[in-house]
Amino acid sequence: MANHQRIRAVRRVTDLAESLIATAAEAGDELAAIQEEIAGDAYLGTAQDRLASAKESAKAAVAALRQWLGEAEDNDDDAGE
Repeated sequence: MANHQRIRAVRRVTDLAESLIATAAEAGDELAAIQEEIAGDAYLGTAQDRLASAKESAKAAVAALRQWLGEAEDNDDDAGE
C-alpha cells in the first residue's frame, strides 16, 4: 500500500512540475512576442526619424542649390552688362 501512495505522490509532483514548466514556457513565449513587438516599434520609430532627417537634408540641399543657382544667374547677368 505504501508503494502505491509513493507512486501517486511522485506522479502528482511530476504533474505539478510539468504544469509549472508549461506555464513558464507560455510566459516566455508571451514575453518574447512582446519583446519582438517593442523591437519592431522601436525600429519603425528610428526609421521614421531617419526618414525625417533625410527629408530635412534634402530640403537644405535644394535650398542651397537654389541659392547657388540664383547667385550664378546674378553673376551671369552682371557679366553680360
